[in-house]
Amino acid sequence: MTAHPHIIRNIPRGKVPVEQGHSMRDWSQRTYEKVSEQKKTHTPSYRSNRLSIEEVRQHNTPEDLWIVIHNVVYDCTEFVRYHPGGKKLLYACGGREATAVYDAFHPWINCETMMEGYAVGVVDNKL
Repeated sequence: MTAHPHIIRNIPRGKVPVEQGHSMRDWSQRTYEKVSEQKKTHTPSYRSNRLSIEEVRQHNTPEDLWIVIHNVVYDCTEFVRYHPGGKKLLYACGGREATAVYDAFHPWINCETMMEGYAVGVVDNKL
């Protein structure tokens, strides 16, 4: 099942309070540090890691949360604490293709930059 905006609309939207030290500014710093470390250690690009649909679907719990946006698989496990819209929205998309939801609610945000260090692979087929 694909996560569509009309499904997600049943979850109340709006900014939710986040813990101290978990703002989007904090996330930006965390991402910068992770990407810097990956560059230092010459971590291979996520683009070379092809993932099956079945593998992505297995990562749908709060402790292990992968989401597909524009065919790129992101590990959002740590990001849920920083997401201004709350955890429920991300949990609803766990282990799924969420491009339609992402584009509907975040057309101005570049996911590739915001989640750069957390991309784990690419899927070729729609979930």
